[in-house]
Amino acid sequence: MKMIDKEMPHTTVQVTSQPLREVIENIAEAWDAEVKEICSEFIVEVPRELGEGTIQGISFDNGLGIIIYQCSFNQEISFEFTLNNIHPIKYLYSVEGPIVHKFENEDEKHVINRKKCALVASSQQNGHILTFKKNNYVNLISLEINREEFVPGLECELNEISQELYDVLTDTEAVSTFYHDGYYGIDFEYLLDNVLKYRGSLMLRKMHLLSLALDIFVKQVKLFEDDMKAEGNQQILRANEIYSMDTVTDYIRSNLDSKLSIEKLSKVAGLNANKLQMGFKFIHNLTVMEFVRRERLRMASNLLISTEQSINTISRKCGFESPSYFTKAFTKIYGIAPTSYRNNSN
Repeated sequence: MKMIDKEMPHTTVQVTSQPLREVIENIAEAWDAEVKEICSEFIVEVPRELGEGTIQGISFDNGLGIIIYQCSFNQEISFEFTLNNIHPIKYLYSVEGPIVHKFENEDEKHVINRKKCALVASSQQNGHILTFKKNNYVNLISLEINREEFVPGLECELNEISQELYDVLTDTEAVSTFYHDGYYGIDFEYLLDNVLKYRGSLMLRKMHLLSLALDIFVKQVKLFEDDMKAEGNQQILRANEIYSMDTVTDYIRSNLDSKLSIEKLSKVAGLNANKLQMGFKFIHNLTVMEFVRRERLRMASNLLISTEQSINTISRKCGFESPSYFTKAFTKIYGIAPTSYRNNSN
């Protein structure tokens, strides 16, 4: 393993080892840097002349491993994973990106943008090349799966997944190349953040990371199955779609006097109803219509205090079907009728 073109604008690090401990040691050797070991977790700091940050890796007994890249480089740099052996599957999660992936034996490059995940499996003994752009901070988690170690004992469970993913996971001889990418689901946000930021006791950290690795694997299986569905039938809200919630939230607050239905708001968001509901639960911890009702009552309470408008007028302006329904909904939340609320405030 060596680092070449050290004086060139593009630096290449060749990694010719497979166990994650040796991967980190090889990178450190190329950079003439030290490896720090903390309870079976191996960490190397990026030399100041190349950039800043760390790369760390940890392996587990079941064939899973995690490499975490939290770094930026002052020049474009590639890590070429090349060894005379079958490579592990990589689940690449770009929390902050982008990065570029390429199979060693192919010309096509795959850009993995922020909040995207790629499942990559190379054929035979062909490796992977990961390229980090100049002056781009990268937060990348690579879940490494040694199929020969991980798959045995899971034959029953794997029979429940799609044939396409089953073929990839059970291809222990690496007959075929496979690439699939897409935005990861919002439930990955917590998992990936926990991988990056967990600062519990050292004794528990390895077990905690193992549980997160297994959870990520299971959720990724479900995400892949969802990716295979037609877009209108997908059930999992993707991380890039969460921004649509801001659009819908603003629309609701600007149109409280209108009839607001799930169907109409789904069109505003550009999402199906299931995803819209999931997004509101994630952002507001409320269903869509619970949020609409809350905003209408909040607007009504302000109008009761700040204006002398009648209950009928306020009810209509806030989108309630009738003054009686408004009074009932208001009393249920505030514990007092609208008229009494106004009088008490005055």
